[in-house]
Amino acid sequence: MSGGSDAHPVEGRQPYAVVGGGVAGLAAAEALIRAGQRVILLEQRAELGGRISSFRDPDSGWYIDNGQHIWMPCCTEFTDFLDRTGVSDLTYTQPRFRVTFLERDRKEAVLQALNLPTPFHLLLPLLTFPPLRPGDRAALLRGLISLKFSGARLFTEGRDRRFGEWLTEQRQPAAVIERFWEPVITSILNQQVGEVRADLAAMAIRDSFLAGKGDANLAWMSQPHGSVWDRVAGGLEEQGVTIRRGTKVEGVELAGGDDNREPRLSSIVLAGGERVPVAGAVMAVPPGALRGSMPSELRDTSPFREGTGLEWTPILNLHLWYEKPVTEEPLLCILNSPLQWVFVKPGQSPDEGRDPIPSSAQHLNLVVSASNRFLGEDDRQTTALLLDELSAVLPGARSTRLLATKLIHETRATFSALPGSEAHRPSQQTTIPGLAIAGAWTATGWPSTLEGAVRSGRAAVRSLGVSSS
Repeated sequence: MSGGSDAHPVEGRQPYAVVGGGVAGLAAAEALIRAGQRVILLEQRAELGGRISSFRDPDSGWYIDNGQHIWMPCCTEFTDFLDRTGVSDLTYTQPRFRVTFLERDRKEAVLQALNLPTPFHLLLPLLTFPPLRPGDRAALLRGLISLKFSGARLFTEGRDRRFGEWLTEQRQPAAVIERFWEPVITSILNQQVGEVRADLAAMAIRDSFLAGKGDANLAWMSQPHGSVWDRVAGGLEEQGVTIRRGTKVEGVELAGGDDNREPRLSSIVLAGGERVPVAGAVMAVPPGALRGSMPSELRDTSPFREGTGLEWTPILNLHLWYEKPVTEEPLLCILNSPLQWVFVKPGQSPDEGRDPIPSSAQHLNLVVSASNRFLGEDDRQTTALLLDELSAVLPGARSTRLLATKLIHETRATFSALPGSEAHRPSQQTTIPGLAIAGAWTATGWPSTLEGAVRSGRAAVRSLGVSSS
């Protein structure tokens, strides 16, 4: 593994427990082992990755991601985590920002960064962006320039304000909102542009389109997410982390509390009654699971109650397998459509399924962020609608045999980035010595992203008084 330290776990010490094998939990485990601590990671499911995981589809035999996830080089902590765990070679980063846009009854349009100083590398291409008319392009540039040079108030005071209000103040035309602000903001924050918190929306644009020349370049995993996390786990185990999958945690036990001493975390209680004595623990689990794992007298106290007030936003993923390739682009953005993104997934040598799909098939992942409108709808109708939208903009999809489909609703994909949501995001430090919490939903200064998850795991370790190099 690259980027490791010379620290080694000291035998005889009680371990630190990490409860939850999502990205936040894996980041916490890596930070703890790098600091020379003994670590045991407890994950309820057989798969690691949490909401960013994979599963073996029994019908197709393919290893399927539960969703498509991308990041940018401005996500520095997540990039560092990939480097330290030795899986950067399982990812791909664009050498230069490039996205192809499709829209009904319009020619495809490509937005590509130029080899110019920031912010001109992207602002100048937007001056000729075909989906927008000249007047709309000028309005977009005015909005971006205003955000760069006079948007400081949004970063500091926008927690309780909607970004849509700012767009109205900036007199952004409807076409600009539909063809730029909406696809960009909704993709990053999983929230409709008119509803999303102004500070997080401003941050998303500032740290990508208006940042360094390479900070908007898109990156994604070039293998199924589960394969990446399995290699991360293997590397952590080589360094001494004990990983127990399929292990349900019932709660935590505290010790002390007498003679004016604060009660301290003493052990993790597993299903079946097994107790794991620990030196400390990071609870990298969703808010409801966190609250439920606490002793009854603590469940309605801070910080264990805060997260239960968060609302959640779904993401829909439709997986398609075509007999032969229907596009040569690695990703496509669809404008003015309920279908938002199309990603080409890596080819596989699948296991046998009930109706196995050959490795020669092209696997597409169609993504709909903030997909509330499809919850409760008939999946067959939803699939038919999205296939129609794809066929309308991608000729190859009309003329190529479709082998199979798989629709996935990730109903609690991210916390809803709405005004007032920050009040429900507690710090990683708790009132119980030896106990910390983690998860992208905690207070990280970031939205619910891969970057936020890693930052939370590392902050949780620091809050325990453990330092890593």
